[in-house]
Amino acid sequence: MPRSKRAFLKCLLAAIACSGTAATPAAAQPGGYPERPIRLLVPFAPGGSTDALARILAHGLAERLGTQVVVENRPGAGGNIAMGAAARAQPDGYTLLIVSSSLVINPSLYASIPYDPRKSFAPITYLAAAPSMLIVGPRESADSVRKLADEIRARPGTYNYASPGVGTAQHFAGELFRLAVNAPVTHVPYNGAGPSVAAVAADDVQMGFASLPAALPLVTAGRVRALAITTRTRSPAAPGIPTFAETGFASVESDHLQGLLAPAGTPPAVVRKLSQATNAVLAEPETARQLVDLGFIVGGGTPEAFQQEILSQLDKWRDVVRQSGVKAE
Repeated sequence: MPRSKRAFLKCLLAAIACSGTAATPAAAQPGGYPERPIRLLVPFAPGGSTDALARILAHGLAERLGTQVVVENRPGAGGNIAMGAAARAQPDGYTLLIVSSSLVINPSLYASIPYDPRKSFAPITYLAAAPSMLIVGPRESADSVRKLADEIRARPGTYNYASPGVGTAQHFAGELFRLAVNAPVTHVPYNGAGPSVAAVAADDVQMGFASLPAALPLVTAGRVRALAITTRTRSPAAPGIPTFAETGFASVESDHLQGLLAPAGTPPAVVRKLSQATNAVLAEPETARQLVDLGFIVGGGTPEAFQQEILSQLDKWRDVVRQSGVKAE
């Protein structure tokens, strides 16, 4: 098993083992918030990178806040089920939500969603960025993004790209690339990251966009080649892979945000306390190491900065969805 895959699995198992369904506090917190366990909603099934991030955070917050932080997975509808549940929860600081880019993509992708991304939540902290990676199969001759773009333009309509599914961050990373190349490229959705990466390795499609944790083991094994990642900076987990901006395609930028929210109306003092505790957890060297092993670029910052990032990404993905013509079924 490649080293990067072992590191990912080790980190994932450690995160689940240390938290299980709840993280246990090291010591009781003195009077005031929190006075009982906190529920942390996750919009995806157990076992993925967002779930692992949630369990690492839950363990760290429990240590900092002196109470249990219970991880509750609510998968379904592209994240809308969990986000709707959090939007309806009591704004008392005892229900929190980890979100991914679905928070800012779904408002433009779905005809109706059970939350308002601008009004339903109180942002706490931007947790991490998760790169998508452009990979090509073993028979593809292009060894750079520029050469691949030239080949696509020379043979319009003959290139396909794989993604984990319609509406995923990787799907829209592919759409950003298609728009940047300005030539027809066909999207081929698969049922999850594993099958989509395997399809590229098998040369069923010429290229694909996948999360870094899903693709890196096959890159390390030489079964696919990585040409670029979509974040603004290089990933510490794969420092040799350039960003799209470095290759001359700055518009292909997608950080697949991971953030922590509370229901709107949560007391500002509680939001601030949660933000301070979260930033302290992210600053711990062991936490940073675990997140890098998962393929994340560690974030942090104030609630206000996270709110501005949400607003900026809502505008960005509205335009991308409109230009791509993609709609959820």
